[in-house]
Amino acid sequence: VVDGIQFRNNAYSLNTEHIYEICNDPQTPSMKYPRGRLWLRTESGSCEEVDRSNANPLVDLTAASSHLAGIHIFQIPDTVELMPVNKHFSNNEEYILVDGLTDSLQEATCDAVGLVIENDDAPVFAQLSDGTWLQF
Repeated sequence: VVDGIQFRNNAYSLNTEHIYEICNDPQTPSMKYPRGRLWLRTESGSCEEVDRSNANPLVDLTAASSHLAGIHIFQIPDTVELMPVNKHFSNNEEYILVDGLTDSLQEATCDAVGLVIENDDAPVFAQLSDGTWLQF
């Protein structure tokens, strides 16, 4: 799904065959860490910090989309406006959906997503018409 993560520990390299889990609590952006901080558990069980100095890694869920049962997925057409927010901290990687989605299939998906998202709720993703994936 992700093929280009760098770790702060240069001795460790991404293993595309390993399923990584988040370890430690991710930290939100701050003055010291403008993109926040994220740690992943390696094969050995150690917790390695992801190097986020450039940007978030690109994630492509296309090949895995058939395995995403129970996950909310929105299809975002070209006609919908996404406005970048918090540009300083997010490097234009956070957006607001300006006018919402209006077709009935999208509305049904919206209705299935809770008003407040809890940690154990199903993840919410969107795919743009160019194939780019977003996570809400």
